[in-house]
Amino acid sequence: MAFEVIMAKYEKKVRIFLSRWLNEEMDKDEVIQNSFFSFYKNINKVDEKKNISAYLYTIAKNEAIDLLRKQKRTLPLLDEFIGADEEEIVNRIHMSDQIKLLRKSIENLKISQRKVLKMYFFENKSYAVIQKSLGLPINTVKTLLRRAKINLSELMGHEKK
Repeated sequence: MAFEVIMAKYEKKVRIFLSRWLNEEMDKDEVIQNSFFSFYKNINKVDEKKNISAYLYTIAKNEAIDLLRKQKRTLPLLDEFIGADEEEIVNRIHMSDQIKLLRKSIENLKISQRKVLKMYFFENKSYAVIQKSLGLPINTVKTLLRRAKINLSELMGHEKK
């Protein structure tokens, strides 16, 4: 009974964890099944005082590596998650997805908006420096930046209400 509770609680989290490296749902299903089976076989060795998710993530990571080796693929950025707790791993994956979405959304902006946005936020340039660099009136720089922010928000799915 306790094992079923553990599976219900952690299966989705392990699937999210595996999404970083495995694209195919069948691969994830196989790794999850093998991971929980391995966990079950060794459940008497698990220290109940420690975080169960750490055991599951370690097993799942090793199972994913084994699967990818069999398929002759590589597992990127594995060390990034070693020693991280469950919440930190989920946050890192979510942040990585948000960064990808941000980059894609920025590239979909009009070129004038993209230039101003990048100069202002990524290069920390003032309105005056941007104005001088691009040869635009200050109000045009402000308008382009404001429109870039609005369009970026819409592109990222944060529609204005």
